[in-house]
Amino acid sequence: MVRTGNIEAAEQIKDEYVKLGISPAGVNYQIGTSLYYLNSPKEAALYFRKALESDPNYIPANTMLIGALVKSHDTEAAKNAFLDANKRGIKFPADFEEAIMSSLNPDKLLPDHSEEN
Repeated sequence: MVRTGNIEAAEQIKDEYVKLGISPAGVNYQIGTSLYYLNSPKEAALYFRKALESDPNYIPANTMLIGALVKSHDTEAAKNAFLDANKRGIKFPADFEEAIMSSLNPDKLLPDHSEEN
């Protein structure tokens, strides 16, 4: 349903899955992931946040939230999400942390020419 852009239908299906005992975090994560890959990172971030309301330590939702915020150019929110996750004890793989920190600090992406003069 999300692929067709019908968020209302996705919400109804989500409610049905939750009634069947499927984790709200998992269902919201799946909707967010679909939106992310449909190039709707702002909407995806909303669902990743909903997933984290149910389970703040759900690592995939933490990871994808940060990625969605970076993709939507909301670097301040991405930085805050990253720092909040770290405060909660979430440990990300080193390569993910390095990529995120590079994304959040544009100066790291530019060559350092300070010693050339």
